[in-house]
Amino acid sequence: MRGTLRKCKLSSRKKDDHSRRSSWTKANPPQGVVCKKKPEVEQIVDHASVHKYVHCMGYRLLDIQNGHFSLEFELEDRPCVASAIKERYGIPEETMHIMCTEYYFGGSQFVFQDEWDAPCLISTSHNGNQILKMLHVALTEQGEKTE
Repeated sequence: MRGTLRKCKLSSRKKDDHSRRSSWTKANPPQGVVCKKKPEVEQIVDHASVHKYVHCMGYRLLDIQNGHFSLEFELEDRPCVASAIKERYGIPEETMHIMCTEYYFGGSQFVFQDEWDAPCLISTSHNGNQILKMLHVALTEQGEKTE
């Protein structure tokens, strides 16, 4: 049975869950366990080399209560988000803190949080809201093209 399981993470560690691990299945994991799918990889053959592109899916732009936006995405999509930022605004300035990382690009500051494998990029200004809206559109279109 263990060979059929994908990587699973316990959100709450209980002794009973560990003893029943052998009875888990992909279709029916016990409560409190999150099974993540591996991203699909598509190979595109070029005359000079072979490139792998990870399908980027699942971007959400949320209007949070303080009037700013949060761009939320899957853990597997972090490289896609980083590359979209780099293409449009260059390499962002980065300041690491204990609970978050601050990024500065496009003339705005953003807070990046990655709690419980749920990464998000939060704007701190009106200009940042506009940048996140543009990134959301670009990333969503990119995901549609690769599917």
